[in-house]
Amino acid sequence: LYYTTLEQLKLDQEFKNQNILAIIGMGAQPGISSVLVSYGASKLDRIDSIKIRDAWVDKTNYQKLFFTWSPMTLFDEFTLQAVYYDNGLKEAPPFSNSEEFDFGWEVGKVRVFRTVHSELATIPESFVEKGVKYVEWLEGSPDIEKLKFLSDIGFGRKDKINIRGIEISPREFLFEFLKEQGMLYPPPDLQIRDYEVTVAELSGVDSGKKKTVKMFAYFKYDEKWKVSASQKEVGVPASIAAQMILNGTIKGKGVKPPEQIVPARQFFQELAKRDIKIAAEESYEIN
Repeated sequence: LYYTTLEQLKLDQEFKNQNILAIIGMGAQPGISSVLVSYGASKLDRIDSIKIRDAWVDKTNYQKLFFTWSPMTLFDEFTLQAVYYDNGLKEAPPFSNSEEFDFGWEVGKVRVFRTVHSELATIPESFVEKGVKYVEWLEGSPDIEKLKFLSDIGFGRKDKINIRGIEISPREFLFEFLKEQGMLYPPPDLQIRDYEVTVAELSGVDSGKKKTVKMFAYFKYDEKWKVSASQKEVGVPASIAAQMILNGTIKGKGVKPPEQIVPARQFFQELAKRDIKIAAEESYEIN
């Protein structure tokens, strides 16, 4: 998450000294979301705001409940202060500033919220020269309220409590309980049928006119690979970036976020080969 990214960025000079490159956050969000922003930014002379929204739905016909993503990561997002940028980095309560957004496709209308996310650790700085004033990450899912309920009643806590002489944190207890119940990961023969959409919306000025650029990434489970949308969207971008480094498409040294070093068009072409679709929409204010 955000705070780990800040620690990784501190290694930039050390990597430069060793003449090697690390691209951090090269998954889906961050990763694909970051490159959506860099492509959108290339269409603007000045950036006023960047809003990244993400939502997912799971349409699997489950016989019992399974977590398809790390509950520990989700609990961090639900309990840590959200970070956004408004002429400087600021904090807000998790799940604040909610809005309903229509993601279309298989996802539809979903209420999204502020949570802590890694994009905020790099994107404001990456586009400071274009005058960016506001950056925000919002995410949601129809199932998010169930997870939020567990967090709200304390299962996201990391501090230990005493249960009949045993010291254990509520989070650790839940993790072990889910594992014991076989609910932590779905069985390997179950095909998860999930969908996800990421939308990066950039507003600013191009050639003296107010302009908005919306970038869309569409993710779907893959029956051929027998993976969920989440698994595919996290693994594929890192593989593409690694191959681009090996073949010389990406050159550089140090620790870099995706939006600074990954060539957007070529990256999108490689995603398309793996059935991850990218779309763009541009609109001008005419009056």
